[in-house]
Amino acid sequence: MAPATGRNPEAALPATFRLFRCFEFTDTGVVVHQRPTFDEAESALGFTLRAVKGSGFWIVDLIHYIESREDWGDRREALISAHTGLTDGTISVYRSLGKSLPPENRVEGVDFGHHHVVASLEPEEQVEWLEKSKAEGWTQTELRQEVRAAKRVNLNSGSARDVQQLEVVLHVSVEAPSYTKAATLASAEVKRLIKNLPGGLILDAKVAIVKARK
Repeated sequence: MAPATGRNPEAALPATFRLFRCFEFTDTGVVVHQRPTFDEAESALGFTLRAVKGSGFWIVDLIHYIESREDWGDRREALISAHTGLTDGTISVYRSLGKSLPPENRVEGVDFGHHHVVASLEPEEQVEWLEKSKAEGWTQTELRQEVRAAKRVNLNSGSARDVQQLEVVLHVSVEAPSYTKAATLASAEVKRLIKNLPGGLILDAKVAIVKARK
């Protein structure tokens, strides 16, 4: 049960909000009121584009700040869970990113997803890979492939510092009307678990489906 805060935490988040007098933002669109000026429309569009690019970082930093406010006590957890609607696992990922990728290690003009890929690297490597990704115009997938390829080279050449390679086996049990459906669900769950791990951590991943013994 969420701790009592004196009010419903969700009530603090309005269903809509106005920006630049004429633009009302909702969960599903923008409603235009009156007749905005060109400058107002330009500002509203600029804010929206910045929100698209920066929202992941904003959530990371706000969660980090809220959790640093010890004077708010148990209300911190209620505030984060009520407003984000995110699962505990996703919040944990954002929390980890806030610790491993402080603002000084982020590169402007590089998407949030790219930063997630390099989160598990050393700080100097994070900036180096992000800058290279920006210069080369890599997609998130291409950056992940380049990081993994470099790790393989380091492992094979023995130049990696304090690197240990482990084989981890995940056991996922699912129930479904048919073997095909169960295999599909199990494969999707394993891929979801792997995706939530910090980028660059997995050198290789294989999924094998076997029928459980009755």
